[in-house]
Amino acid sequence: MKIIARVLDENLILSPEDFEILAAIVRRSERMDEEHVGKGKGMKGYDNAYIPKVSDPKTGELRADILDDATYDAYKALTKMRETVEQ
Repeated sequence: MKIIARVLDENLILSPEDFEILAAIVRRSERMDEEHVGKGKGMKGYDNAYIPKVSDPKTGELRADILDDATYDAYKALTKMRETVEQ
C-alpha cells in the first residue's frame, strides 16, 4: 500500500511509515502567515495592510489518498513501458 499526499502542489507517493513521519512534522511545525491590520498600518501587501504572523499549522489541509499495491505496480509498469517506447 502507498499513500498519495499533496505537498507543495505535488502528489508525492509515500509509504505509510513515511506519511506518518510527514504528518508528525506538520503537526509540530509552525506556519508563517500574515494578519490584516488595516490600510497603511502594516509593512507588506496591498496598501501595506499586513504584518507577518506565526500561526499553528493547518493540519486539516494535509490530504492523502490510498493507492493499493496492484494499482501502484500497474502505474509503474505503464510508466516504464512509455519510457521504453519514447527512447
